Order: sequence, then C-alpha cells, then structure tokens
Amino acid sequence: GNAQSDALDESRRNEEEALRKKTVTFAEVRQSQSTDSFSSYTSTSNGPDILKLNPSTEVVFTSVGGELLGKVQVTNISERKVGFKIKTTSPEKYRVRPSSGILNKGQNVSVEL
Repeated sequence: GNAQSDALDESRRNEEEALRKKTVTFAEVRQSQSTDSFSSYTSTSNGPDILKLNPSTEVVFTSVGGELLGKVQVTNISERKVGFKIKTTSPEKYRVRPSSGILNKGQNVSVEL
C-alpha cells in the first residue's frame, strides 16, 4: 500500500482502539447523615466503602453485533441494603442498563454500558 493508505489504516486502528478502551471515573460513595435515607455520591469520600465496582477504573468495550458493549459489576459490600444510580455524562452515546437499583448485603448486579 501507499503511505496515505497506510496512514489511514493506522488512524482507523487507533480510533477502534480508542472506542474499545474508555477510562471512566467513578464517584466515591459517602455515608449519608441519616440512617433512613440513601447514601449520596461525592468525589471526596473518607467514609466506609459501601459499593465495590469491577472494573474500578477502566471499562473495556467489546464489539457485539456491531455495537460496543462494556460491563461493570456493582457489589454491595456494606452491612445494609444500598440503592445505586449510574449516570453518564453522554447519555446520547451510552445506554446504561440497569441504571439504578437496590442491592441487599453481599448482592451484586452486572451493569451493561
């Protein structure tokens, strides 16, 4: 191939790799002041861990039937029932299912992105 074709192939490979690997930032969980209300999320947490996310920092998307799919496992590692909600900064690009739920102690759910 010529240099222009090779450059296009390299550019296409880089774009595909960028689509497959996305770095995501998860907000940390903060204990609520009231024991009757749901905990809220903040990026400056010093409280006990409530939820465990796997993977915790980077989601790798794979191509499934022409669509890119990523998964995150959310596990309740607290001693109580916990509600969660996952929001994306680009809802037009990413569909989150389920986007919210309630997990009993030790329960987990696989969230598709």
